[in-house]
Amino acid sequence: MKSTTLLSLLSLSSTALCHAYIKELVIGGQTYAGFDPFYQASAQGVVQPWDTSNRNTDGPMRLSDGDGIICGRNPSPAQNVATAQAGSQLTFRWSRWQSNHQGPIITYLADCGGDCRQARGANLQWFKIDEAGLLQQGYWATDHLIRQGYEWKIQLPQNIKSGQYLMRHEMIALQFATQQNGAQFFTSCTNLDIQGGTGQSVPQGVRLQDYYTGATQGLFVNIQGLGSYPIPGPQLAQGLGVTPSVQLNDGNNNNPSFPQTFPNEPTDDNGTQANVHLDYAGGSSGGSQQVQQQQGQQQQGQYVYYPGYGYYYQYQKRDVHGDGHRNMKRRNSDILARRIRRQIVAEVAGKKI
Repeated sequence: MKSTTLLSLLSLSSTALCHAYIKELVIGGQTYAGFDPFYQASAQGVVQPWDTSNRNTDGPMRLSDGDGIICGRNPSPAQNVATAQAGSQLTFRWSRWQSNHQGPIITYLADCGGDCRQARGANLQWFKIDEAGLLQQGYWATDHLIRQGYEWKIQLPQNIKSGQYLMRHEMIALQFATQQNGAQFFTSCTNLDIQGGTGQSVPQGVRLQDYYTGATQGLFVNIQGLGSYPIPGPQLAQGLGVTPSVQLNDGNNNNPSFPQTFPNEPTDDNGTQANVHLDYAGGSSGGSQQVQQQQGQQQQGQYVYYPGYGYYYQYQKRDVHGDGHRNMKRRNSDILARRIRRQIVAEVAGKKI
């Protein structure tokens, strides 16, 4: 009983370790940097930066975050716009994704009504252009993304009106969706100027806040043993001339930034500690073996070996939150330890908490 309690509490604590963001986008053959929440936002960025205070770095949004599930918590409009040809392919390169975080990958567009540099996603009407969920029993779109080195391709609509659009790309982790507010949203919004479209109008959109609720199919679900899965949100917009992403992603790792031999993982939270998760490191965070840094790496750091998984690249990034961020982590650890002690004492005494 005690060991079960310990495992359940430790499992709850590990949910805070879910972190990911889009590092790069390849649009029209040009590579754009995503918003890196461990650094100050670039004035030339095409991805809307979100509020990273109070440890809101690359962690998930939940339904309880309200408008935050659209483009992140208190996002600011990006001040640059990427140009893309209608019907062209676009590639997202994520920082990482944990193997036990399974769920769908979805992409939306919303007409900015002019200049996307003034756009706020919570005020726009969104239409879905691509979705991929449960590809076969036990195997999800997010598993496919991992096989491809954290990379995902989509095709932009051909039959669409030319103009500026805000693009919302997300992955939803469902491992805790058996509880209300358990689904975890990893999302970002990018300014796009789509040119050469053959359409004369914009598909009808919706306010996503009205579609993503606690009653939404696919957001409150037990994914164990599922044979089918209803992807959240409105139906795909019709007549866009889009090849589904499941046909564009072949499962091969062609991502030059994330070779399979050395998974290029970012670090946890404040960018100063090795990224060690129970599912990655086989339950062990010890026995690390430092490996000489490969030549040509632009980041300062080193490869570190963890038993049961392999080599991690350990960044030495600037902590934008300073000592306060580290102190917060220490306090959270102390709180968890006290909770475990109270639970054990209560069980021994035969009391309920």
